[in-house]
Amino acid sequence: MPEFKILVGENSISLKQLRERLGKTQTEVGQDMGISQSSVAKLERQLNPRMSSVKRFVSALGGVTKASVMWKDGSVQKINI
Repeated sequence: MPEFKILVGENSISLKQLRERLGKTQTEVGQDMGISQSSVAKLERQLNPRMSSVKRFVSALGGVTKASVMWKDGSVQKINI
């Protein structure tokens, strides 16, 4: 099944893989986000989650979300989200 992936360094991984890599449960992430475990599970399965949800998810894991745009000419520009 297709899933939403984020870049961590050079690797593209799913939200679930990121959470598991950091040793957190869905319940722990949900508590930090103020949502239920089932809502975390649903977020992890979404193909196109809202950026605000991804930011909250990453924050609950102790990280900070940064974004870049890659233009057609191959140049990259960092943006604030």
